Amino acid sequence: MTLGQKNEIIFKTGYPIYLQIVQLIKGRILRGEYPLTGKLPSVRALSVILGINPNTVQKAYSELVRGGLVVMKRGIGFFVTDDRDLLENERDRLLERILKQFLNDLSSIGVSLDQVKERMS
Repeated sequence: MTLGQKNEIIFKTGYPIYLQIVQLIKGRILRGEYPLTGKLPSVRALSVILGINPNTVQKAYSELVRGGLVVMKRGIGFFVTDDRDLLENERDRLLERILKQFLNDLSSIGVSLDQVKERMS
């Protein structure tokens, strides 16, 4: 998912939109754009912003709730967890996944870690 012209969201094809929304919200939480205990946009508001069906946003929020990053307060809305450790663990898991993918990509084109270190210095 990327931002297109006029800040419109362009979703990737072949990957469920609700999972792309999960990644979008998760990234914003981990970057602190949505702070601990901060209120997330309502399902309806986010569906309008993204130009998608509210059921898709609801499915994404439900996934975030299942993962523990978001809590639902009945009748009030969705909020970022107050569990700092959970957020740090999630950041660590994502970092590990990204680094593994990066190293696999380097390996697939025959680039060693030493060559990367050489380029970085």
